[in-house]
Amino acid sequence: MIALLGDLSLLHDLASLSQLGASRHGLVIVVINNRGGGIFSLLPLAQLEETGFDALFERYFATPHEIGFESVAAGFALHYGRPETPAHLEHQLAAAVARAAGGSTSLLEVATDRRANAAIHRELSRAAERAASGG
Repeated sequence: MIALLGDLSLLHDLASLSQLGASRHGLVIVVINNRGGGIFSLLPLAQLEETGFDALFERYFATPHEIGFESVAAGFALHYGRPETPAHLEHQLAAAVARAAGGSTSLLEVATDRRANAAIHRELSRAAERAASGG
């Protein structure tokens, strides 16, 4: 099984990792670490350009953090990887799936940029809208 989680989701339920040792089944956890709640950057609210709103948005929605997950993985005796390229991710994911078949759990940390992700998402949404309208 492969679980894809955002960084805040994993941090919110970090204690659940302690239950993995009781399972005889392996798991691959892929955490998208964009140093905060990147999904909230996709909300229309994130596009407001009012003075001072960006700081409020960062604090209450994005909730930025500086946590890396290597020490989390070590604390729960999980295999850890931090792929830097898509090819590296593919290689580490294949290795993690093989380990999971043998009962071991891996945590792969994929670092991304929240603002860049939101911009790409907006661009893809506009392209999909144009395609759907025949333009």
